[in-house]
Amino acid sequence: MTMVERKAESIRKELEKLNARLGREQAKLAKKMAIAEKVGATCTEREWFAGMREAYTNDQKDAWFEAHCAQRDVIETISSIANAQKRLDKISGKAEENRIAGEKEAKEIERIGEIEVKANRAQQEADYEKWLAEFKAECLKDGIEIDKACATYFTGKTASGKNFFIDINNGWTIRSRHCYSLRVAGETIFTSGEFLTAYRYLMK
Repeated sequence: MTMVERKAESIRKELEKLNARLGREQAKLAKKMAIAEKVGATCTEREWFAGMREAYTNDQKDAWFEAHCAQRDVIETISSIANAQKRLDKISGKAEENRIAGEKEAKEIERIGEIEVKANRAQQEADYEKWLAEFKAECLKDGIEIDKACATYFTGKTASGKNFFIDINNGWTIRSRHCYSLRVAGETIFTSGEFLTAYRYLMK
């Protein structure tokens, strides 16, 4: 076996491993995207950095990020396959023969360049309004009036009639995902406490 033949055989084995990896990564991506769609984590990368990461719940953030990482893995492996195939074509003299296949792979990379899971936004809004109505009703039983509530902040009046503002801490640590800052009548009560701690204070 000549040096060229040995090199070609080495690249073929590399391609076998890459294609096997791609199959596993595509299956993983399908699962992660299904989870992202289920929890409504459906924004594009551009929308994510434009403000959706602040609007999402922690579960939505986790689902979006895992789907995004799985997507990147697929893109990188497809790119590696294209590169290996190009090297093999050059050695075997089949570069022109496989040019069309290479263009197809490039289009596939472009197609999955961003997570484009589509969701019924009208249904999401309906679900949110239903939750908000129930949340307001429960808080009102304790004398707390809720004006606005979402994944990142709450506003309203305490049981004693003072304006309050609660917002979730902005960070990626485990603690920051369930700790809030509380301000009542313009005064900061604490900057890193559990929601239930804040709620008990609002009942006073």
